[in-house]
Amino acid sequence: MLLGRDRFDRRVLEGVAAEVERDHAARAAFSTTVDAPESRSPAGLVAEQAMEALLAIHPTGRLDLDGQPRRVTIVEDELAEDAAVWPLCPFDPRMRRVLDELQRPGELLPLVIGVHEDGAFRAAVAYWCHPDHREVVDRFERLEALLGMWDGRFVSPADWIAAEKEAQGLALDRVEAMSAKAARRERRGLERQVEAACLRLLRELARYLLCLAPDASDLNQVFHAQRARDIASAARLARVHELVGYPDWDAAVLEEMRRAVQGLSPNQRDNVLLGSPLDAAIADPRWQARQTLATHEVGTRDLSALKQLI
Repeated sequence: MLLGRDRFDRRVLEGVAAEVERDHAARAAFSTTVDAPESRSPAGLVAEQAMEALLAIHPTGRLDLDGQPRRVTIVEDELAEDAAVWPLCPFDPRMRRVLDELQRPGELLPLVIGVHEDGAFRAAVAYWCHPDHREVVDRFERLEALLGMWDGRFVSPADWIAAEKEAQGLALDRVEAMSAKAARRERRGLERQVEAACLRLLRELARYLLCLAPDASDLNQVFHAQRARDIASAARLARVHELVGYPDWDAAVLEEMRRAVQGLSPNQRDNVLLGSPLDAAIADPRWQARQTLATHEVGTRDLSALKQLI
């Protein structure tokens, strides 16, 4: 119907939507975030400003990259039309070398950059050294204003070193904050994977037990009895117990599974009792997230102990 092959029918779509809404495992796997939207300050430097700064140094827009002069641009059409044109990228080490050549040894400029990097996380903090204080520069427009007011005098070595140390400390704080935030997000994602795998296994376990004892009021009693029997499924149920123990059954899930079992055909019921759906839920790859979480917890404890020793 969505492809236009069948006539549109709102009732069909509403029925599919209701079925998806009833699928607790799917809802757990794609649960909406409860985090508030991030509030970000405007970018301190945009591509147009970076290009403007480059043209102030090299008006032709050409740089010597790998021993070959190349025109540098940020215009997408020019990059697409000419393979010899190079995109402006401040993280390109060849372009960074060009910028490094602008500062001569011994020149202690009032603009001091502190950088800290840890794995995928990197932060750079710019300080401007005034005669009586230091200022964090986080906007290109502010840097232009400071350069316009600069009298050309260099900073004393002591002030420059102190500014660099302070900037590096702030950069370190930002990197640690980014790393901790990413770790929290990763952990929430792993926890949702485990929750979805657990819910899937509980649904299949309930389906299996209800096929064995449709009128059972205490599924955990049936679960325990089947585990104790010397049958082929005992090992399978033992593995289920390792993963979820004796569940605290949710009434809504149980009611849903009772209705589902009542609608099974004899062949479908036999397939459930053979254990294939239960085996698939046990082998769900999302269970691997549990091991990852355990590893992270051990690593966090070790890191905390190390920091205490330090």
